[in-house]
Amino acid sequence: MQGSAPRRSEASPIRCSGSAITRPSRSDRLDRGFHVLVRLPRSYGEGDRDYPMVFLLDGGILFPMLSPYQLMMEVEGSAGEVVVVGISCGGLGFANGNLRATDSTAPSPEVEYFSGAAAYQEFLADEWLPRLRREFRIDPDRALLFGQSLGGQFAIHAALNRPELFSTWVAINPAIHANLPYFQALDAEPAETPTELVLAMGSEDPSRYRDAAAAWLAARRADPDPGMALQVIERAGAHHATSAPAAYFGIVRRIAPALSEPN
Repeated sequence: MQGSAPRRSEASPIRCSGSAITRPSRSDRLDRGFHVLVRLPRSYGEGDRDYPMVFLLDGGILFPMLSPYQLMMEVEGSAGEVVVVGISCGGLGFANGNLRATDSTAPSPEVEYFSGAAAYQEFLADEWLPRLRREFRIDPDRALLFGQSLGGQFAIHAALNRPELFSTWVAINPAIHANLPYFQALDAEPAETPTELVLAMGSEDPSRYRDAAAAWLAARRADPDPGMALQVIERAGAHHATSAPAAYFGIVRRIAPALSEPN
């Protein structure tokens, strides 16, 4: 992410109790609610320095999985401290108000409720990222978005359309099988520096997901886009829904390198 971040505002802050908070919030743009989860580093109250941020899509699942994992990495010194943010619709499935299959996706001729990714990325750009930067000390040049499955589809979509929002984009086992032609035709928007996109693929990911991602990757390698710095991480033995911790361990240290001494 380029440029300087606005400083925090004392108006209507997200109130933090201890090192982590959960708060319902509402989007004016999307006209519905979300749950936002934030875990602050242990040293957050000791100074005024800015911290890297990890932004987790599907936060209702990935935040409780990866936030304590991040804490243990910090404790043992295998990674530096970060602000962990998760965003969630607060339930599983459409019946519980979870519209991730709309929010995370580009248009598809196969699935009528796909196509909300463009609106969702503008919601992040116009509403939530500015608010997070006002209320927390976040370094905009060390901000990583982490998406898995349909969240991985969103990571690819937004990385190519709004590359300035995060410094690094991570797509874990991206589910682009229902709209592969859309992604085949999608080029990266111009940016000051090539967009850093990490594609992590598990060897045991079902073929409908893995084959589509591999086809997209092959096309990118055949005709490289100078606006994108693409890296692929292969995870032997990793499955579709359980690849996140192993992928997280290696990738988060791009923005929060290991400490020289354990805490």
